[in-house]
Amino acid sequence: MVDRTCPGCAINDDHPRHQAVTEAGDIAAWHTDCHALKGCPVCVIARQGAENLTGDEYRDHLVANGEAINAAVQDLPPGTLNEVFGKVN
Repeated sequence: MVDRTCPGCAINDDHPRHQAVTEAGDIAAWHTDCHALKGCPVCVIARQGAENLTGDEYRDHLVANGEAINAAVQDLPPGTLNEVFGKVN
């Protein structure tokens, strides 16, 4: 696992992230709970049923529920994945 700094909370750790393109075209590695708070529908889906989990417990949730999470993400309206959620300076 690689430590990265979340642009939402500025915490540097190896917890699971959603890598998303910023408005500037860079890649930002958001904690999914931080990104869900910014309105990211992918992160909202990934956090369902795991609202209080972090680190390895959250990683286990993602592995156990990966197929269902992926299916729900695939059902998002067209164009949703192209939107930017949460500004990064």
